[in-house]
Amino acid sequence: MSKKQAIKHFNDIEILDNSGKINSTQNQYEKIRLEFSILHAYKGSYSIQAKLYDQQIFDFFSGMKKVDTKQTLVFRNIFNCNFYFQKEQKLFVTLNKNNTSFKNNISLGSIVGSKDCTFSQKFFNDESLVIKAKKLEKEEDLLTLKFNLKEINADPNFFVNNEFYYSITSRNIGIYESSEIQKDGNFIPVPIPTNLLHPSYTVSFYYLSNNQLLFKYNRSIQQIKNHEKFQRTIHLPNKRNLLLEDNSEIIKNYTFIDYIKSGVKIALSIGIDFTGSSMHPLDPDSLHSINGPNDYERAITSCGKIVGNYVHDQLFPVYGFGAIINSSYTREASMCFNLNLTSDPNIKTIDNVIKTYHHIIEKDKLTFAGPKEFTPLIRIVSRMDETDILKYHLLLILTDGVINDLQQTIDILIEASLLPLSVIIVGIGNADFKMMEILDGDNLPLISSRGKKRMRDLVQFVPFYKYQNNEEKLSMEVLEEIPRQIVEYYQFKNLKPSQIEDLLKNFNKNNVYNPHVHPTYNIINKTKSINNIVDNKNNNSNTNNQNINIIMNNNINND
Repeated sequence: MSKKQAIKHFNDIEILDNSGKINSTQNQYEKIRLEFSILHAYKGSYSIQAKLYDQQIFDFFSGMKKVDTKQTLVFRNIFNCNFYFQKEQKLFVTLNKNNTSFKNNISLGSIVGSKDCTFSQKFFNDESLVIKAKKLEKEEDLLTLKFNLKEINADPNFFVNNEFYYSITSRNIGIYESSEIQKDGNFIPVPIPTNLLHPSYTVSFYYLSNNQLLFKYNRSIQQIKNHEKFQRTIHLPNKRNLLLEDNSEIIKNYTFIDYIKSGVKIALSIGIDFTGSSMHPLDPDSLHSINGPNDYERAITSCGKIVGNYVHDQLFPVYGFGAIINSSYTREASMCFNLNLTSDPNIKTIDNVIKTYHHIIEKDKLTFAGPKEFTPLIRIVSRMDETDILKYHLLLILTDGVINDLQQTIDILIEASLLPLSVIIVGIGNADFKMMEILDGDNLPLISSRGKKRMRDLVQFVPFYKYQNNEEKLSMEVLEEIPRQIVEYYQFKNLKPSQIEDLLKNFNKNNVYNPHVHPTYNIINKTKSINNIVDNKNNNSNTNNQNINIIMNNNINND
């Protein structure tokens, strides 16, 4: 298996088939069931009708049962459907009580995004309609690959000057190829679905410099389930020896809904390109045209209304870049400024984001200039709530083309691959987007100026013009990788949903803090204890946490 045939990045659960086509094992949806009930139900006859898009209409009827001292009516039938994070799915609900109807339109995202995946709404006096989403499918097993190499003579600098990697194959199919070994002799743990590896798989270790095969051996899933450890001495050509330790283990393959239900929060930040290449809004060819909804507005609305289901406080930090603020004392372009031109970048609701954008454009608040840089924007967002690993940030960048800081952007993205962050880039207009495709990293892995590779995939690029006449397809293309990236991050941190629930319980007992503090430069100590809890709960993730803290401290010191 050559480097060119390898899987493109950490924890991509994808394999190459015989035709060279990449097949993903990750479903684009999760199967769920919806359970309907009425809290504080009073005397009367109830029925409920629910419809999801053009699917069959389901009628629900149930008797009354008592829970504690409060009346709760539970409808006997359940509603099974497929849930898509990346798609706006409307649920039309009609509740009938004593020949009186109460109607409501609810998105599946707002149900799944509610606390404990439970949506509640009052409809008459103290009566409330409650809809609870539950997963139908059980978690599949994952094999977490854990390898360590030790130089027999305990040379502390050995792995600084000698780099190794390994590959995994099964039934002559390439499954995964690792990033390089770390300086301490450990490889980053990698979870892979066991169904790709049955009944057995082959592990091969190589020198990085010349792809020389050093050693290979076979393992079976049953051996891992039986907790059979593996150790072997590898004899190097230079007559030095390495001790290989294979500590791989089987874990559950948790899904997006598992982590959302456990308490992981999602935040959405938006960055808008105001460089001169977009042209002034009064120009008929301007990408920021004020004559009807432009492509920037459509992209914000299409993605924002879906992600907004998971942003409980409905606060969206929004930034502009590449423009001169006309009211400022300087005539230099700002590479990152708050869109509302206040000290707080948060804007309440996506509708108000669009209104603020209109106000900035129509009141001529900016002079479109340049250069076009992503680094300042990514740096600010990556530092938001930077020690709160239970808040996952999405950064939506809307741009019209070539950037002036490509390598700096690659460097900061590789650092950010250790953080709870995904970057979504939407290309507006018909410019050359080759740089954006490079940042996406699907064809070639990102490599920093210091030779480092990203730890996981966190970037998705989509050209808007391909989907400008179909907002549903746009949102599905833009957001389809987000559930996987969120799951990958918490697998990378070796955190199970149950551990996240424990973290939140312990943290809420001992800490009170404001999670919406901005700007983000001075919050290093704000939620510091939550990482301490992670370290105490999970010794396996100590190295990763230390790496993250080192990066964050260096960034702050550099400022």
